Amino acid sequence: MNVDSLAASVDVSVITDAGQSQAGNDTGITVPPHQTVTESLSSVASGSSVVAIEVHTSIGRVAADVSESSSDGPASWLPGTAAPSTRLVIPGVPPSGSAAELFVADPGDSSAKVTVTAITPQQNFKPFGAQSVDLPGQSASYVALSPLGGTNAALEITSNVPVVAGVVVPGSAADATTGAAATAPTATAATAPITEQAVVAGNTGGSGLATSVVLSAPGAAAQVRLTEIAPASHGSGSVTASQVVPVKAGRTQVASVTAPKGAKHGAAFAVVITPLAGSGPVYAARVEAKNQSTVVSIIPAASALTTISLPPVQNSYNAISP
Repeated sequence: MNVDSLAASVDVSVITDAGQSQAGNDTGITVPPHQTVTESLSSVASGSSVVAIEVHTSIGRVAADVSESSSDGPASWLPGTAAPSTRLVIPGVPPSGSAAELFVADPGDSSAKVTVTAITPQQNFKPFGAQSVDLPGQSASYVALSPLGGTNAALEITSNVPVVAGVVVPGSAADATTGAAATAPTATAATAPITEQAVVAGNTGGSGLATSVVLSAPGAAAQVRLTEIAPASHGSGSVTASQVVPVKAGRTQVASVTAPKGAKHGAAFAVVITPLAGSGPVYAARVEAKNQSTVVSIIPAASALTTISLPPVQNSYNAISP
């Protein structure tokens, strides 16, 4: 999607478990001003176990999303992951045991040696023991996750070269006995620590749905304020409620959130996540589960900045216009 008044030129690169896909690369895609362009990647995804997609522009700027679907299940949207780094954190990984899978892609030319640490409310441990996840440059791979202690956790990923990472939790199959519909796989990805605040809108409740915010502090302890906002049941205003959640150093904390008292029945509500003064780096994700067992959606919390500080201009050739 191009929200600007000038056309954008977009390049798409694809990496699979077999390496970089030349057939999947698509360059020079023109996205007209204020329009959306959809590109199919079915041909490159066919026959691949893992597909990593990079979208960048040579002219202009765009917002990009990926939707994945199959003939036997509903479509699902895949969240964008944090930029390649030697240290990543994936918050809000559910306690689904070996059913969940960790996906890692190495976009560089050098081979990656990846280690994984699970940050839970009780302890930190390595799901793969002393074993590392190794993959050559320009390739992607996945491994099954071991049980994560029976609760939501965060995965801290370290690597000798920059990598990207995400987790996919398989959906549930349709139940012929109860008539329950199938659910699509749920994906989450690495995200940056929250700066100033993060906002997750469109949270729902009822019909067996439970919403929680999973907070992880890999380093120093953190203290976070969660504010729920919803339209009021009477009038045109809104109602709010808040709670302060402490997170121990090197631990994960799960906090339940609901629509505040006096909210309009059935209306969606927003959650504002605000690290308090003195908090260490904190990562967060909003998790919705049905009947306390089936994960419906995971949204990594991204910072919603109110102030952006630009670096001072220096007397250098980089700052001089001819």
